[in-house]
Amino acid sequence: MRTIKHIVVHCSATRRSMDIGAKEIRKWHKDKGWNDIGYHYVIRRDGSVEKGRKENVIGAHVKGYNKHSIGICMVGGVDGYNDPQDNFTSDQYETLRLLIDGQKEKHPKAKVLGHRDFPNVNKACPCFDVIPWYADLKPIIKSRTLAGSAVSTLGIAGGTIAEATESIKPLIEYSDIAKMLFVAVSLIGIGLVIYAKLDDRKHGRR
Repeated sequence: MRTIKHIVVHCSATRRSMDIGAKEIRKWHKDKGWNDIGYHYVIRRDGSVEKGRKENVIGAHVKGYNKHSIGICMVGGVDGYNDPQDNFTSDQYETLRLLIDGQKEKHPKAKVLGHRDFPNVNKACPCFDVIPWYADLKPIIKSRTLAGSAVSTLGIAGGTIAEATESIKPLIEYSDIAKMLFVAVSLIGIGLVIYAKLDDRKHGRR
């Protein structure tokens, strides 16, 4: 099993109108003489995930850092003039979040970076600032069960972000209910203590 130190976000450098996936990117990379697609995951415009290389296989996406990294490619990233543009869909961002959270569960010490955050990389990829974007998110993956459910729906079953959200929704809702129950039980407990003290005073007990 590989030691993963970096979870790297890329973009396909394609326009928002291009609905491509792992198949097309694999062809582009093979046309360059590579033996396979360079990324481990590709997130399409609708938020669905397609697998590239297996996670236990070294990728080809950041020169000098491939051995200990996982590469995730977001489809999009340039405007009509091929200039950098953050044109990713909300579904893509939600999927990216789930996918990264799942990877962080498996590799908690791994840093989340964009391609452009590495030394000697003179490109805008992935065309948005990954580090503050992920740092500002409130974690929604709190357990291996939750992470596994979301990643399984997205990566293994090839589901959409909507399906993945449904798969983890009961656990998220349960978490909220648990918090409310905790507050309710605490208030009841305080009330019982106050009642007991008042009852003691009423009957002259101390």
